[in-house]
Amino acid sequence: MAELAMAHILDFDVRDGIAIVRMGAPPPCGTSARFLEGLYGVLRRLIADDAVDAIVLGGGPTFFGVAACYSEQHVQSPMLGKIVNMIEHCPKPVIAAVEGAALGWELELALGCHYRIAARTAKLGLPDVRYGIIPVAGGTQRLPRAVGPELALEMMVQGKIVSGDSALEIGLVDAISEHDTLLEAQAFARSILEEQRPIRRLRDDDARLTAARKQFSVFTAAAASVLDENNRTLPALVACVEATAWTLHIPFDEALARERQAFQKLWKALNAAPGESDDA
Repeated sequence: MAELAMAHILDFDVRDGIAIVRMGAPPPCGTSARFLEGLYGVLRRLIADDAVDAIVLGGGPTFFGVAACYSEQHVQSPMLGKIVNMIEHCPKPVIAAVEGAALGWELELALGCHYRIAARTAKLGLPDVRYGIIPVAGGTQRLPRAVGPELALEMMVQGKIVSGDSALEIGLVDAISEHDTLLEAQAFARSILEEQRPIRRLRDDDARLTAARKQFSVFTAAAASVLDENNRTLPALVACVEATAWTLHIPFDEALARERQAFQKLWKALNAAPGESDDA
């Protein structure tokens, strides 16, 4: 068992070659940095451990577990991006087990995993625009690859949250758990190993982007139609449209860098003192 100062929030063990990482209640505001550092250390240890063949990343019955206060997002997002990137490039299959809500950061973490299994009643979404910002750990690039750019854009600009059942229908998750999500995720991991399924990285999967690329002008026109000029989150909505369009014509890593720049611009505007301009 991991000996962490935040053991009530994060612990792990290994059973027959499958590591189970448990994220409990989301860390309270002011402690997410320590939580993310702990998660990064645990994952590095498991990836380097030759006795570990696969990793299951699970949360509690209420939350997937990594969510932090939006007031901390600007500071903590680089570490989250680092964790998501490490998971995505892990040579061992990593499975996200979503029992409760995976929203914002939590879904971005799950999107970095190679497979996702969710409870029927789970809730998944990227509602960042409600706070005047956009996803910052690759959500604008991975969600379109998972469900298609049109649907991904709709989910982001509307702050739409889908159930586990709906997530399976649209391709956001790979399987639904009927009873014990963590236990069924372990069985899912075992089947992946036994069947020798390849690692699936969303960053490398452009299958759902092909049709949209062929109709780029149509897609961008449809994207523009979702904007409401009277909405106070208009800058975030516009940024979501732009970021989703990047999936069609910008290399993945460059798009990630642009996503972070767009987030920083929105964050600065939201937190600027009255009368302060971007040039100040």
